Amino acid sequence: KNPEALKIFWKALREGLKGSGLWGSKRYPLELWEWETMQDEDVCEDCLQRASWPPMDIADWMKEGLPRTPEAETECGQDCRCRLVPYKLTKV
Repeated sequence: KNPEALKIFWKALREGLKGSGLWGSKRYPLELWEWETMQDEDVCEDCLQRASWPPMDIADWMKEGLPRTPEAETECGQDCRCRLVPYKLTKV
């Protein structure tokens, strides 16, 4: 075991979660997340499309790729300004 490598790993994980909007957010009874854009003219087509997807749990988003990660394969890549936000269920 390498304690320094583990420390670096956890720091990178925390920073990635913060950048994705997942760190320190409130928990909701059903944890679904939505892709949120900056809603301006600089949003790429890939992110616009993801913003139209239905809310998903975090495991599904991780399969598709989180904002600012290479796994997302968005046109804007690591320059992405999007984030995942909790989906709030509204009562009818």
